[in-house]
Amino acid sequence: MHIRQEVKDVARFEQIVKVFFSQGMGYLVHKLRLKDFLTLNERLQKNKFEEFDTKPHRVKAIIEDLGGAFIKLGQLLSLRPDLIPTEYCKEFSKLQDDVKPFPAEIAKGIIETALKRPISQVFSEFNSEPLAAASIGQVHRAKLKTGEEVVVKVQRPDIENTMNTDIDIMYYIVDLLETHHHSKLIDYKEIVKEFERYTKEELDFVKEASNIERFYVNFKNDKHITIPKVYREFSTKRVLVMEYLPGKKLMGLEKKKEPNKKKLTKIITDAIFKQFFIDGFFHADPHPGNILIIDNSRVAFIDFGIVGEIDDALREKIFSLFQAMINKNVEEVAEILLDIGVADIEINIETLKRDIKDGLGRYYGANVGDIDFVDAFERIMDLARKDKIKFASDFILLGKAIITLESVAVSLNPQFNLVDSAKPFIKNIIKKMYEPKAILQRLRDHTLNAKEFVLSIPHKTNVLLYKIKEADLILRELDEDIQGLTVEMDRSSNRISYAMIITGLVIASALLTNYNRFVIFGVSALSFLGFTAAGILAIILALSILREKKR
Repeated sequence: MHIRQEVKDVARFEQIVKVFFSQGMGYLVHKLRLKDFLTLNERLQKNKFEEFDTKPHRVKAIIEDLGGAFIKLGQLLSLRPDLIPTEYCKEFSKLQDDVKPFPAEIAKGIIETALKRPISQVFSEFNSEPLAAASIGQVHRAKLKTGEEVVVKVQRPDIENTMNTDIDIMYYIVDLLETHHHSKLIDYKEIVKEFERYTKEELDFVKEASNIERFYVNFKNDKHITIPKVYREFSTKRVLVMEYLPGKKLMGLEKKKEPNKKKLTKIITDAIFKQFFIDGFFHADPHPGNILIIDNSRVAFIDFGIVGEIDDALREKIFSLFQAMINKNVEEVAEILLDIGVADIEINIETLKRDIKDGLGRYYGANVGDIDFVDAFERIMDLARKDKIKFASDFILLGKAIITLESVAVSLNPQFNLVDSAKPFIKNIIKKMYEPKAILQRLRDHTLNAKEFVLSIPHKTNVLLYKIKEADLILRELDEDIQGLTVEMDRSSNRISYAMIITGLVIASALLTNYNRFVIFGVSALSFLGFTAAGILAIILALSILREKKR
């Protein structure tokens, strides 16, 4: 299909092609047959079409040049080592979403449209200078008419259409890649689908407001953690009003000499472990830019666009996975990985087991304290990509959040040990797992499942017998149809054979009409016999066709 039918903004597509060309992807431009979008001077640079630099830093530079939705795509991919190799995740985590702010008057117009009232009826003060600006929106300080200090997050004008345009272009490029440059290692379409889902959620500030309120409830009694209050009556899909928190970002603090770094490390790690192991609802991107320090003794989390959930069942599977690794139980490791994820139907179990031995063998027989969870997670992701196992996004986000947490904690306190810090929480979880109440609950669940299975056997047996009977009837009908078709094919083949013989006899007889050595009724004897035989066969063929039509 023509590009103008597939992509609405051809100018934006042309810009993307030019970035690919200028950033060392000329071979890809040539391979995808996109040279027509280049200038004549660019097309004459034939050596450029031999370049194909896919190193992580080069791809990051391309994303930075493309901007817009591509920056958001890179940031999402930095959290998804199941979709791309780890070295790319690490490079993409450096992407900064800093863009020029849009005018405050436009922001005020968006707020008034969203709230359906003049801005003066909501805020007594509104600071025109934004606190921060990103590709999705920007944040302004303000004061409500009731006196509360707040921050107002406002979506960029027409950002939804802009994002949708870039996503359309991404799908078009993916189609070209699958046609002309298919990769067995990366599922391009899956990446764009995941990004589209993530973008729709991030563009809905109501969803983010719900996330913040849930964290607010979970930490309302914690004296060390602060979660901003959401003002629902002034929040919509495009505007989010939250409590203003007078803190400084953790980013950069690791380089300063602060006497309470160890205390801050403990507060942060305890808060995140609580999210993982107790609440089951966690901030999926706890990097230093999303953490504020208030009064050097309290910590606040901000930006709740990406969150994850982990239930008791998944938590138990993760514990069982590491226990199986320590016990050298390859079969159980494979079984748990397949249970956590969704495997390709053609997966080779023996190959998976061999890959598990090669990838995770270093942890066999180790103590829990000796396991490098970051390394183990990255190895599991490599396994998943190689053997085509797709894990739930919450499992991936959990692993990536743990990696980010360790990075943040070590930057503050080089002596930080992830396992030692998590031990109290892990012990508590294990204790709960083996409490009589929990065991009885699991037993009850399994009993109910077994009961449902047993009770469903008669019905499932009847269904199975019905399906077998139905399949047998279909096969019989199919067999009769095949037999009928075979007879018809034989009959048709015979008619074709008759027709070919008749044609051959007629042609041969016509050629022999001048052969006068033997004559019958003034005609060559051979011709007479040939025409006679052809006539008899023609009558037989005609009678056969007439009889068939009368049936």
